[in-house]
Amino acid sequence: MKLPLSPSTEPVATEPLGMALLSSILAAWSYISENPERAALYFVSGVCIGLFLTLAALVMRISCHTD
Repeated sequence: MKLPLSPSTEPVATEPLGMALLSSILAAWSYISENPERAALYFVSGVCIGLFLTLAALVMRISCHTD
């Protein structure tokens, strides 16, 4: 019996979803604690981009509104 080949060359992860989530959280915490300035920059950039997209959506909604 042949197993189907994966198009990816990376090994298939067999760890449970809970452990993968915990591992990701610990990796994120480690990155933030090692690079606080970069993490703050990413956070502020994300907030600014979100506000800009919200403003653009409101402008489009107001300008396309027909009475």
